[in-house]
Amino acid sequence: MPPLISTVVITRNRSLEINRCIASVMAQDTTTALIVVDNASDEPLRIPSQTGMTVFRLNARHGVASARNAALRGVKTPFVLLLDDDPELPGTTAISSILLVLQADERIAALALNCIATNLPPGSERRQMVLAKAVSSNPVLVTTAGVPTTAAAEFIGAGCAFRTEALRDVGLFCEDFLYGYEELHLAWRMIDRGWVVRYAPTIEVFHHHSSAWRLSDETRATSELSNKWHIAAELLPLRGVPRSIAPYTLKSLWRMRRNGIPPGPALRAAAAAFRRGWRSRRPLSNDTLTKILSIRGRL
Repeated sequence: MPPLISTVVITRNRSLEINRCIASVMAQDTTTALIVVDNASDEPLRIPSQTGMTVFRLNARHGVASARNAALRGVKTPFVLLLDDDPELPGTTAISSILLVLQADERIAALALNCIATNLPPGSERRQMVLAKAVSSNPVLVTTAGVPTTAAAEFIGAGCAFRTEALRDVGLFCEDFLYGYEELHLAWRMIDRGWVVRYAPTIEVFHHHSSAWRLSDETRATSELSNKWHIAAELLPLRGVPRSIAPYTLKSLWRMRRNGIPPGPALRAAAAAFRRGWRSRRPLSNDTLTKILSIRGRL
């Protein structure tokens, strides 16, 4: 019987991390079609061949969203688990639990997993805590196929699962996003299309943050600020734009100044991203905005 779920892992220059991740996937008690995408590593990855595993290499380095889409377009199973290359699935039942939830409720487009951070670099705690903040204003747990879940309006790309039909319905990740907030952008579009996003705190992913960051601090800060401005321009009503980007921009500029990053290039990039988002503008419905605010407490 063919597998019901594919596991997609995007990697670059991390042979040690990807092999640990693959080992944890192969140890699961549920068969999965494993797809490993080498995002143009500087040297060939050392990955032992595994039954049911497909490895393909991108000839040029892609952004996070674009690399994920390259793999997701080829998924043939009804469900898909998306992992970064530095997480690990503890135990043997993570994938079977994901399937229980997604098969039990056809409304669920995305299932956020409990990404537990380990060995975080200084200053990264904020990014890892984003999901906890996302569900903090709506912590009511319900049981879905025996698995506790709660409402969410985003997920962490290091460990999340999807209904393939829903991914294709909303058009996958936005490839204008180099790094950061591509998950938020996708989740909000899913909710606006009538889908549901849930968070499963008991399905854990150990996120062993690699010391080999793919992007510089300046590039990541610029990309995150730009993507936040893009989301506001494309998806928020006019009254919600300053409410969303003003406090975030002030915090970003403060962090840049603290880290010695010049703010000028980041602000120019954010303005260009705002123009791109405005050109593809499709504001969320009032009902969607109400749902997001009830879950996250903020835009």
